[in-house]
Amino acid sequence: QPAQPGKRLSDKEIFQQLLVDLQASGGRADAVLRRFGTEVRDLPEHLLRAVRTGTPRLLGKLAPVITRFGDAAVGEEIHYQMQVRRLGEATRPLLKAMVQILGPSATDRLFDLVFAKSPMVRREAVDALTERVQAAELQRIESLTQERDRSLQLAGIKLMGHVRHDDARARLVELLSDRATVAAAAVRSLLPHGQDAVVP
Repeated sequence: QPAQPGKRLSDKEIFQQLLVDLQASGGRADAVLRRFGTEVRDLPEHLLRAVRTGTPRLLGKLAPVITRFGDAAVGEEIHYQMQVRRLGEATRPLLKAMVQILGPSATDRLFDLVFAKSPMVRREAVDALTERVQAAELQRIESLTQERDRSLQLAGIKLMGHVRHDDARARLVELLSDRATVAAAAVRSLLPHGQDAVVP
């Protein structure tokens, strides 16, 4: 509903209007993103509310705004929402936004999401972790390979393939003698280790 002449729109109304503009922006999305930063007071609070209640379609559109202007509370809310509801098409962009917002602490949150109910969330979390895992996470990754749930085992094996460390290679070689599915995953994860992975 258009504002009456001379009446200033409320923060909520400005935010909602910019959402409409963003969805209709086409190639002008960056200009609309800048307006979020300049026209909406308490923007992180509005983003927090949107993450809690917004539809997956809306959140997918809003992800660039969340990435640019969200604070730690918004990042933590994304982490929570991914564990309690299905976010569909918004899963990947929101997870990337969470990683960007939370920085180094995102690694812990991603490991949490490896255990999420949604298979899509689990897959996206594992994929994001492949770009972040280091030798310091080997114990956590090792524990995944020992889980009874096959998908968690395979997630651990995949992550171990991205850690260039003797202990990771040794564990992958050990898994070659496991069941066919696990052994095949271990072979794939050994490939990035190159010559270092040759079994004596």
